Amino acid sequence: MNIGDKINRLTITAIRNTNKTFKTGKKRKIKEVLAKCECGTEKWFRYEHVKSGRSKSCGCLNYEAHTQDPTIKTIHYVMTYILSSAKKRELKMELTERDVRSIIFKNCVYCGEKPSNFGAKEQREFGKGMSPFNGVDRIDSQRGYVIGNVVACCSQCNTMKLDLTVEQFKEKVAKIHTKINTVFDENKSNKQTAKLFKYYEGLVVLNDYMGGDLSVANAARVSFNKQISEITDTDKKLISYLAEHKHMSPFRHVQFSIILQDVPEFVLRQLYKHQVGIAYTAGDFRESATVWNEVSGRYVEFDYDFFEPVSFRPQHESNKQASYKHRTVKNEDRARQIYKDSVKQSWDAYHNLLKEGVAKEQARMVIPLAFKTSVIWTASLEALAHFVKLRNHEGAQVETQALALIIEDIIRSVCPISSEALLKH
Repeated sequence: MNIGDKINRLTITAIRNTNKTFKTGKKRKIKEVLAKCECGTEKWFRYEHVKSGRSKSCGCLNYEAHTQDPTIKTIHYVMTYILSSAKKRELKMELTERDVRSIIFKNCVYCGEKPSNFGAKEQREFGKGMSPFNGVDRIDSQRGYVIGNVVACCSQCNTMKLDLTVEQFKEKVAKIHTKINTVFDENKSNKQTAKLFKYYEGLVVLNDYMGGDLSVANAARVSFNKQISEITDTDKKLISYLAEHKHMSPFRHVQFSIILQDVPEFVLRQLYKHQVGIAYTAGDFRESATVWNEVSGRYVEFDYDFFEPVSFRPQHESNKQASYKHRTVKNEDRARQIYKDSVKQSWDAYHNLLKEGVAKEQARMVIPLAFKTSVIWTASLEALAHFVKLRNHEGAQVETQALALIIEDIIRSVCPISSEALLKH
């Protein structure tokens, strides 16, 4: 090769001999070429890499392939995630792109779910040109990403399984099935509408709902003494107009009843701030009530049930109220132990106060915000969409963002047209 030669996308502009130090510590002379890519980028390459065709561009060719082919882009997206996960957890990673391709486009081995845009986050990703895919689950969470230990797994099953073994996961699913049937046996109609979502160690259940997109359109048309029986393109435009111009009353005719089971108090506190079009029944979600009432610590002793974070995040440097979502503190094991010790100390203090004869209404004062409880949350479509817009935001607490994504999935499943309009405008 000579200066001025063009090979693939690279034009040679200079050639040099230089000394290179390798990771092993060895040094040796290598030949390099300075080449200008068709995209305008100029950089140094190994002489033999350009000559053999291993280096065809500055990297833009690979980038274009990933951005143009949805399948390749999806595989690259999953590979990047797996590599990051393996490095963070110090796990063995032996999968090739061919291995990943053979897994992620299969149905979920646990529930049979097809590769799909199963959640609000994935819907946004697919909008950037990705193919539907399922995730990669490690059958034995103690082993790495190696052939024989990885299977296709949908988002919900992956979240529910966490670090459980397959047998433990089967037992957990059986318990959920038994519990849900027990809860909804008292209201047969709810069995037909219930949708279950995993929230950390708790559950979010669409218990019941009233109305849909048709209700919104008819509520708006009643002013002209008109009613419709099915949604048309005209009604879609009407709903979009209502949301854009803040004519919100029609959206309040759609109501949702949502069970939040074993959700920590610090998350529920942020829900309590959303009052318009909302009613709460807190505590044992099977009790009969019509307003926000909690199981009272004045009457009963609480069971030990506290939320433990998946990871301990560092404080954001520029956003005073937020954390870095994908980072962890340097000594996470130490932070986790401090957290556990503090919760245990608070719980011991609660019981010791009771043993000393202190009234329950005072003993409960030492219980921290990590305490988990259960509520029934009844709210209008307008209120839930408003909650999602405020809490599915990078400035919101990560644990609350996770709940907002679930609520978004719920309202989109019942009112896809109205939800899209409310969240857009």
